[in-house]
Amino acid sequence: MTTRVPHHPATFSLLTLSVALGVLASVIYVPSIPAIALALGVGEGAVQHSMTLYLLAFAVSTLLIGPISDRLGRRPTLIGGLVLFSLSGVACALSDTILTLQLARMVQGVGACACMIVGRAVVRDIYDRERTARAMAILGIVVASGPALAPLLGGQLQVLFGWESSFVFVAGWGALLLLMAIWVLPETVDRRQVAPGVVRQFAHSYSLLLTAPPFIGYALSVGGGAVGFYAFTAAAPIVLISVHGVPAELYGFFAACPPIGFVTGSWVCSRLTSRFGIERMILAGCIGILLTGTAIVGLDLGVGGPYAIALPMIAFGFSNGLSMPNAFAGGLSVYPRIAGAASGLQTFCQMGGGALGTLLVAEFAVRTGWELGVMIIAGGLAALAGGLMVLLPWAPPSGAAGQGDGQAARPD
Repeated sequence: MTTRVPHHPATFSLLTLSVALGVLASVIYVPSIPAIALALGVGEGAVQHSMTLYLLAFAVSTLLIGPISDRLGRRPTLIGGLVLFSLSGVACALSDTILTLQLARMVQGVGACACMIVGRAVVRDIYDRERTARAMAILGIVVASGPALAPLLGGQLQVLFGWESSFVFVAGWGALLLLMAIWVLPETVDRRQVAPGVVRQFAHSYSLLLTAPPFIGYALSVGGGAVGFYAFTAAAPIVLISVHGVPAELYGFFAACPPIGFVTGSWVCSRLTSRFGIERMILAGCIGILLTGTAIVGLDLGVGGPYAIALPMIAFGFSNGLSMPNAFAGGLSVYPRIAGAASGLQTFCQMGGGALGTLLVAEFAVRTGWELGVMIIAGGLAALAGGLMVLLPWAPPSGAAGQGDGQAARPD
């Protein structure tokens, strides 16, 4: 394992905190939704739409910010994203109408997307493939911990200081990271190697990635794993609370099962990837996802009860923890000099898989554990197809992306 680009010792800490920023901002204000609705004189649904708009802006931005960072450089893109994020956080706190809040949240989603996309791309720029996988595992732990910890923090801020305080907190965090980025972040991409023209760069980057079988395999592994996770997130409140009678105050313990497994799997990933290799770890994780869905179907039909659903989800999270960090690392390694575009496209696939999972749950009105298991199996099959694709022999076209160092041609 080697370092590819010289960098400040604090650079990885900056990247980790930047990636965590978007996850924190997405849910930290959830405990304040009733208070925001009361303060702005609107229904709670209108406030919830601010989260939808945040995620929508985030999703669309994933396809744009990656190539922009390849074209303009990682450093200015991340700094610009942090500026947008911090200013929009202040705008959220100062909002006196729901429209202002919703628009500010959209801008905040763009800034948060820049932090996550560039953060992952810089990791690939500064490390080799194996160390990138270990770093992605650490980032995965941070991302998985966010949805569990952020609402707890937001609830305390709401009680102590009011609804505005959550937005002030994340804006302050963004401002501190902005100062840190100006201080420690090097430029890690050689802009002389990218195609001239922004539009041409977008087309060039995405045409290369979408015609590279390994990248498609890595993206399928990411998206397939996200299908099951978000299907559980959408279906679990109905299946566990309404059908199985889990008390609402205990629901959080059941909902924490996938993140617990993911954190554990990511930790194992960070220890074993250098020994067994990225591709084998992805394949093992994808098989685990498929087996987890099968286990939920069998246990729900044979035994029943909430634990027949929740406990296997720990294994699901563990399997995702093995495959997803490695799939991100592998995808960024197919064409390293357009890692920004690869990061954006993979994140889009992750969020697209999640959207597909929630759509399937809604369309089929999932109310049983075995139906949820079928959704996980469907995602697991897609992930397994991707895990098998990355094992196929492949060499990048000569001179592609201005480089001859594609993943298959020269593993780091």
